[in-house]
Amino acid sequence: MPKTYQLAILGAGKWGTTLALIYGKLALQSAYLNKVSLWVRPESKYHKTSLCTYLQKQRVNLARFPEYPDVRIPANVSISSDLSETLANAEIVISTIPSKYLASYLPLFKKHLTKKKFYCFVNASKGVIDDQPISYYFAQNLPDCAYATISGPNIASQIYHNFKEDSLHSEHLINPAFTTLAYDHFKNPDLLSILNAKPYLRMYRHHDIAAIEYCGILKQVYAMALGVCMGLGLPANTIAGLFHKCGEEITRILAFYKLPTNVYYQTLAGVADLEVTYKYGRNGKLGYLIATEGMRKATDFMSGECIEGLRVLRSIYHKTKDTNLHLPILQETYKVVYEHKPVLRAAQDLVNS
Repeated sequence: MPKTYQLAILGAGKWGTTLALIYGKLALQSAYLNKVSLWVRPESKYHKTSLCTYLQKQRVNLARFPEYPDVRIPANVSISSDLSETLANAEIVISTIPSKYLASYLPLFKKHLTKKKFYCFVNASKGVIDDQPISYYFAQNLPDCAYATISGPNIASQIYHNFKEDSLHSEHLINPAFTTLAYDHFKNPDLLSILNAKPYLRMYRHHDIAAIEYCGILKQVYAMALGVCMGLGLPANTIAGLFHKCGEEITRILAFYKLPTNVYYQTLAGVADLEVTYKYGRNGKLGYLIATEGMRKATDFMSGECIEGLRVLRSIYHKTKDTNLHLPILQETYKVVYEHKPVLRAAQDLVNS
C-alpha cells in the first residue's frame, strides 16, 4: 500500500476553493490522500461574519462563486482560519496565497515546513517576491523545503462548473483543465501520482521549476497587453500576429535568464496558458478594461481581484530596460500602465514599429 498524506490548501479564493473541492472529492477514493484541509484568511468576511465560519456552516463559497449556490465543499474537507494549526498537520501544502503576501508567512513556514515528515510545498499562484520568482525566494529562505509549482490554463470557474448539481447527475461531459506540475522527481518521486486530479485537473510533469514558473509569471504581463488589443477592437489578424510576437518576447526573456526557451512552446505553461489567460483570465480582463474604460476605472473595477501581472510588469521592465533585449510589447504596456501613455498611441507605435 502507498503512503497516505495530509494535504492542506492555503487560501479560499476561487482557485483555493476549487482545489479544495477537487481534492476533497478525490480523497474519498484516493490511495494517497487521507485528509484535506482548507485555510481561510481570518480577515476574509462574508455576510457580516468571517468567511471561515460561513464556509464551515454552509460549505458553499458564494463570496467567490455566487453563480454556483449548489456546489458544496465536501464534508471531509476541514476548514480553519488558524494557519499554524493547518500547517502543523500538513505533509503537502498547495498555496494559492498571492505572492505579495507570501513572504509575511515565512516564520510559520520555517516552523512547520522543515519537519522530517513534510513532503512538499506546491505553489499554485504566480508572481514575484523581491523581484524574483517564488521558487527563488524559497531556495534562499527555506533551502531544505521541497518545492513544486503548478502552471497552466486553469480558469477556476470553468473547473468549478463540472460540480454543478445538474451536471453530477446527468451524462455530463467533464471538461478537464490541463496543467504542468514542475518539481524535482528525485526529492518527491510520488508527487504527480498524489496530486494528479483526473478527470478534473490533468497534470503533466516537468523538471525545470524556474522555467515553468517564469512562463506563468510572464504570461500575466502579455495577457494584459493582448487584453488591451481586444479592448481596442483590433482585428483577429493583428491580434494573432501580436500573440506570436508575445511568444517571441517571452522566449527572449527566458533566454536572458538562461532558462530553456522550449518550455514556452512545449508545455502547458506557455502558449496554451497565454491564450486562455488573455481571453478568460483576470489579467486579460484588466487589459480589456484599460482600453475601454481607462486605467483608473479599470483598476477600480478590478479592485477585488489580485492582479499579480501589475507587479510582474514593473519588476520585469526594470530588470530588462537597460539591456539590449527587443521587448516592444512589454515596454509599451509599461508605458500605458505606469507612465499614462494613451492606449491608442501605444498600440499605433507598437504596430508601426
